[in-house]
Amino acid sequence: MPSAGVTRLADVTGLDVLGISVYLAVRPGARSLAVSVGKGMDTASARTAALMESLEVWRAENLDTPGQVASFRELTDNGITAVDPDTLPLALDAEPTGHRQRRATWIPGSDVSSGRRVWVPLDVVSLDFRLGSLTAPWLARNSNGLASGNTRPEALLHALCEVIERDAEWRWRTSDDERRIALDTVRDAECRRLLDRFAAHGVYVAAWDITSAVGLPVVGCVILSNPNLAEWFGTGVHDGFCCRPDPAVALAGALQEAAQKKLTYISGSRDDVTREEMARAHDTGLVQRVWDDLHVGGERTDFATVRSYTPHGAGSDVAVAAEALLRAGFERIVVVEVAGAHPGPWVVKAVVPGAYGPYGSALAPSGH
Repeated sequence: MPSAGVTRLADVTGLDVLGISVYLAVRPGARSLAVSVGKGMDTASARTAALMESLEVWRAENLDTPGQVASFRELTDNGITAVDPDTLPLALDAEPTGHRQRRATWIPGSDVSSGRRVWVPLDVVSLDFRLGSLTAPWLARNSNGLASGNTRPEALLHALCEVIERDAEWRWRTSDDERRIALDTVRDAECRRLLDRFAAHGVYVAAWDITSAVGLPVVGCVILSNPNLAEWFGTGVHDGFCCRPDPAVALAGALQEAAQKKLTYISGSRDDVTREEMARAHDTGLVQRVWDDLHVGGERTDFATVRSYTPHGAGSDVAVAAEALLRAGFERIVVVEVAGAHPGPWVVKAVVPGAYGPYGSALAPSGH
């Protein structure tokens, strides 16, 4: 914590009634987010999650990997393998094409399948948001695919699952595919404990199987209170998403993330939550509309039909996730080594050309 500038771990669990542990890790000198959030079913898990997230962001803010300045065309003309910038999510105000000729700083990664060196734009890895730090301002900059772990395979599995999750969320939100889960068909003990806890505190849950063509289970959910009750107050509608080889673990992760988001808005301490987003969180009209939509009848999916991948340890799960991405048509998976295990956790960044970023990050027309 001292070397990273983390000054405190704050317990905000008690600001909500659910009792799902949520902690904040505070880094006042951050070059991006000063506050990272972690959740878990117990205090130790939530503290660890918050600290790990803060440490991985700190590492991405302070990359020391040697780079080179060139355009994609210049690199490929010289026989250097690089990720096509037109297959990466774009910044919101970027022109849709024409980025292959623009110069930027590139850093090396490695192809997960072959181990060959592949160069990627610095801006898709770096989280240094200081003025003047951008070299490819047309690319979206975010932490999608950035993950930490106690071992490299653990970090890489989390990174790949996040990329698959975000891509699946985009595709589900922009499709007419419903696949809402019948929650009374959920039998997993931990998921049932979570669902029962939400219900006991008057929080309504809806969940969907949003698994994409990649095939690894991805679950999304929303939570909200009944707006028709007099004691309801405006804590809004909050969602959560999670990808894991086991669908029950994915559902539990999505539920915990939704609870974490709710507490993030209640605490008001996350420095990337805009005034507009905070206003939406207190928009009772929005809550009423979502409530009404969720209570329209419709077909429900039996949770038992969601395919599960049998876990065999983090290393083999990495192979399963990578093979699933390649089978789905993604041609390359690049991993950038952000930090080794000393000091602190392993940190990697997974870059999958053609995968959609967080919802709202579009690809160029030539993308996957």
